[in-house]
Amino acid sequence: MQLFYFFIYIFEAIVAYLYFSDNYKERIKKAYLFPILFVLYLIAFLVNIYANNTSYVNEITMLVVNFLFSKICFNISTKSSIFHSSFLLAVLFSAELITSAMMSYLLHIPLDAYRESFSAFVILVVISKTVYFFVCKLISHFFSYKKLSEADFKRTSVLFIYPLMTIAMLTTLLYASVKYNFSRELNMACVVLSFLSIVFCCFIFIYNQWVQKQQLELMTLQTLKEKDELNRTFYQLLEQKNEEQRVLTHDIKHHLFAISAMNDTTEIKNYISGINPDLEKYQYIGRTNNKMLDLILNKYSMLAKNEGIEFKADIRTSNLLFIDDNDLVSLLGNLLDNAFEAARTSTQKKVLMITNNEKSFVLLSVINSCSSVPVIDNDKLVSTKTDKRFHGYGTKSIEKTAEKYNGVCQWNFNENEMEFHYNILFNK
Repeated sequence: MQLFYFFIYIFEAIVAYLYFSDNYKERIKKAYLFPILFVLYLIAFLVNIYANNTSYVNEITMLVVNFLFSKICFNISTKSSIFHSSFLLAVLFSAELITSAMMSYLLHIPLDAYRESFSAFVILVVISKTVYFFVCKLISHFFSYKKLSEADFKRTSVLFIYPLMTIAMLTTLLYASVKYNFSRELNMACVVLSFLSIVFCCFIFIYNQWVQKQQLELMTLQTLKEKDELNRTFYQLLEQKNEEQRVLTHDIKHHLFAISAMNDTTEIKNYISGINPDLEKYQYIGRTNNKMLDLILNKYSMLAKNEGIEFKADIRTSNLLFIDDNDLVSLLGNLLDNAFEAARTSTQKKVLMITNNEKSFVLLSVINSCSSVPVIDNDKLVSTKTDKRFHGYGTKSIEKTAEKYNGVCQWNFNENEMEFHYNILFNK
């Protein structure tokens, strides 16, 4: 029996960790966090044994343990720590009381019947802990500081079906174990099944949380990679511009010498008109009053020049200043990388970027020539990049960034013109 209670305390510790990690940022490394959590709940378990499972002692102990755990391991104020520790305590004991009452009412089984059967008692406790876990995760799902993307939110929402199914299955098992005279082996099988159910219930949510974290890390890594490329291109661009400025300075000396030797005004005007086209190639590209946007446009203008791609940026009434620099690098980096990759193998080799502002909406469009019809799988674009580490994450990153700024993504392919259009409509 003590081993069973120890397992329950471990489960409650996991629920506490998931709840606080969903709602607050960790202040210490997990290498220290989990030992602290284990020690605190081990103390609570030992106090429970010493107090002979006295109700009010358990309540006070759990409140103190969760308070200490949250204060030591998370960035949380004392007031919030007291509130959330009290909330966990309220949900924990409410789940036990309500589960016992509901099972007794629905199954028409006296409460005393559960105490006469160890397997029934275990199943009832596991049901109450599953309810506790379900409520805590549900609250975190809707009110956590971690804002999930729409796709991640929907995917996580589907997972809540499993604890509900677990509760339904264990309720049926509970009824059968009390109503029918199971053998000792069958009772043990029921106990093991209950344990496995609650363990797997925790596992699927922890695994989903790990997958989301891995995706976020991959997208962050991709953004850092894009920033490194942007910085490297920026320095190349500076070097190129410096060289051009040196050439321009050298040429201007000759032009000024030639002009000084002229006496006729018409001759001077004609000479200046003749050298204007040569001077225009030294102009800085992309005067948008958004430094990061200018830098990005210069990067891709240089790439286009080196690779023989016609690149035009039509920045009309919006310079995308409402988008943070980090997000702008990620958004345009992925959009233009995809566009350039497709344009390289096309016949026309064209990329066009357009921004337009209409009332409270901003439209960002990237149009590129394409040699073949885009690959689609389940209404999703399939990446053709050779770098498998970031396979498909470019499009996900675009959608995630657009969603952050109330943007809606839409794309279409014009087979007649062999052009791919990617549009994002932002509602500012």
